[in-house]
Amino acid sequence: MVLDKTTLFSVILADAISLGFVKMAEASPGLTFERLAWVSDWYIPDESYSKGLANVINFHTEVPFFAYWGDGKTSSTDGERFKAAGPHSFNEEIDTKYGNDRSVTFYTHISEQYTPFHTKLINGTITDATHVLDGLLYHESDLQIEEYFTDTKDSGLNNL
Repeated sequence: MVLDKTTLFSVILADAISLGFVKMAEASPGLTFERLAWVSDWYIPDESYSKGLANVINFHTEVPFFAYWGDGKTSSTDGERFKAAGPHSFNEEIDTKYGNDRSVTFYTHISEQYTPFHTKLINGTITDATHVLDGLLYHESDLQIEEYFTDTKDSGLNNL
């Protein structure tokens, strides 16, 4: 199969707005779920999004306007928890703060220039603290973080 730009951009847009391939296929004449899923599997690995995000972050830090918020050397993180559906099991882990509701957490690192330079999806019963270093060490942007803030389960996110 030949890759066309319309299909590629439709896959990226479906991901970007969390529309999903079924709804994108319904909204796009000539596209099918199967075609969108195939293009996603073969042409858009997770590493592509990481590199793309790094390019956006690097460009963002070059724009003079964003220097009003700082030089990008300070960052913070926090997790946003979302309930997840599915059957419960008696041997599931229980989170001390949230109980035994199934959930996932999007754990996001953001610079003082308001650029989210690393996001990781983690199991809701795992503490955020185990993922702090991942974003600081493994982001692909040119940011050189020197000062870092995070929260604890007992207090809110430290203000920058």
